[in-house]
Amino acid sequence: MQTGYFFFYTEAIIFCILAFVILLINEIWRTHRDDRQIKFDNVLMAHILYFISDIFWAGVLAGVIPRTLFTVLFFNLTNYIFMAAIGYTWFFYAALMEKIPIINTRRGRNIVRLPIIIMTLVMVVVYLISPHSLIDEHYNLQMLYYPLMLAAPICYVVVSCVCSIVKARRESDPIERRTYLFLGIYPLIVVAVGISQVVVINAPLLCFACTLMMLFFYIRSMNNLISLDPLTQLNNRGQLQRYINEEENMQREGLTTFVIMIDVNDFKNINDTYGHAEGDRALILISDALREAVGEAHMPAFLGRYGGDEFILIVYARDEGDVIRCVDIIRRDAENACRQQKTPYLIGLGIGWEEMQEGEDFQNCMERADRKLYIDKRQWKQQKDQQAR
Repeated sequence: MQTGYFFFYTEAIIFCILAFVILLINEIWRTHRDDRQIKFDNVLMAHILYFISDIFWAGVLAGVIPRTLFTVLFFNLTNYIFMAAIGYTWFFYAALMEKIPIINTRRGRNIVRLPIIIMTLVMVVVYLISPHSLIDEHYNLQMLYYPLMLAAPICYVVVSCVCSIVKARRESDPIERRTYLFLGIYPLIVVAVGISQVVVINAPLLCFACTLMMLFFYIRSMNNLISLDPLTQLNNRGQLQRYINEEENMQREGLTTFVIMIDVNDFKNINDTYGHAEGDRALILISDALREAVGEAHMPAFLGRYGGDEFILIVYARDEGDVIRCVDIIRRDAENACRQQKTPYLIGLGIGWEEMQEGEDFQNCMERADRKLYIDKRQWKQQKDQQAR
């Protein structure tokens, strides 16, 4: 690498670092940050550290920094650590977005850390015992360095991509499906661009690719703040309106569109008896049960929180029998979630649904489904009163 190109390369990377720093500062300044935003911040920080390390390594290649055994070893080790950190932090971010259960336990998180820990130890041991197996007498990298450097990042990339694709295939909500696909595509694009930079084009492609992709995910996260309910992470009322305004969303070839309204029975009693925090927990359990039920029913669907303890589903079914089976699964999964979480209550749901007629206004169909919901709630209350006697 010539000195002139080094300065061009450095300017490009500094530009990308500044973009990442701006994103990171904006993230940190947010009043309320959830776990996903914190994991996203970790990804940003890992990129920044890798880019800084890469500038120093480019300086060694250009002769701006003296090329010695120490500088070559040190900056390649830091490059490896921060590259592995990118893969590691991205996996955690994607796993949290996809609700992969392995990250919810200490044992699971320790398993996820194993590749980066093992390969870092291997790299350090090889550097200390036999540095010339990685670097020749002219301080050039040997071929053994590259598989050792890429082993941990590739491990995280492969697992992350597989999990994202599997999750996308199981997801019925088209919006969620696209999110999972994007999560899987990002590391593949970064790897492809990185290989192109090294093998084909001697240009700072990797930093630009990373920056563009992270900007893309940042914009999507901003859209999620606008379109998702912050508690349940289901689509909010605004997103519902945007969805139904697109006529093609309301019809699926060979399928019938049904609107399902869902309301929690005695939700006020949960809040009054166990507190609003427990009420929020109940809403989260219901939202998770809805996702699982729709996935199990294998029907395309739009899921949303309509407001308070009321939820709405737009499902595309072969007939009403499919809807009834989906409703039964929803009730079952809601109760099972309570048993698994050992809540002091079982969630009962009032549910009403209606078939959307051709050319019918969505609001009219929803109101008909809502009336059936309250009939269902009254029947549930009557049964409860009879049992109390």
